[in-house]
Amino acid sequence: MEIPDFLKAVTLEAVTIVSTIQIAYVAWQLLKKWMARTAMTRTLKAKFEKTLRVHKRHIAFYPIFLVLLWTSGLFYSKELAPVLGVVHILAWPMYSCGQSKTVWHFLGFYMVMVSILLLSLTGTLGLLHVILNPYIDINHFASIFVYLGAYRVAALHSKEEDEYFTMNSDDGDLENQAELEEKTRLINQVLELQHTLEDLSARVDGVKEENLKLKSENQVLGQYIENLMSASSVFQTTDTRNKRSK
Repeated sequence: MEIPDFLKAVTLEAVTIVSTIQIAYVAWQLLKKWMARTAMTRTLKAKFEKTLRVHKRHIAFYPIFLVLLWTSGLFYSKELAPVLGVVHILAWPMYSCGQSKTVWHFLGFYMVMVSILLLSLTGTLGLLHVILNPYIDINHFASIFVYLGAYRVAALHSKEEDEYFTMNSDDGDLENQAELEEKTRLINQVLELQHTLEDLSARVDGVKEENLKLKSENQVLGQYIENLMSASSVFQTTDTRNKRSK
């Protein structure tokens, strides 16, 4: 069952709100700890300062995370982006607070990096698709790949057929002959599909050329109408001046 679009948008908003609450809570806890005038040993103070630096980097990087999250969600996938956002939200406490256990610290770091890299990659792919789609026909490229695949299949079948004739030139078995006829029929179907794809690509190119011609003709016609209107206004102005002078 397909998820409705409004639920997909709600998941993005929910991840954004949860991450905002998380960063606000961490900032508040650090502020309280920093304002509290409690005596700490040198080891505890070093750990606290290290954790504080990590959270400062987290707060500074948070706007970039939001941009990547919403770019990936809006332009690539509204299902994958919230999942990566949740991974990022869960990984930051492991990275920042796992100072006592090195395993948790590095696991959180790698999870943060993977989530950020995947969000960047998916967001970039989505933006490229949106930007390049009006200028590059993605379906036309897909038909080209299908054509190349069909050509490769036909070449492989032709090579197998040549090997078959070379190795079994003296064999008159009816079963092998039936297999050869079946392969020949498949090759003919592939070639017909190849010709059909070529015709479709030629028709698409013809339609594009006709659209370009129509656009240019419309532009010329619009310019001609503008010239007529300007000439008519000049003529009316001149006529009015002549009447006034008389």
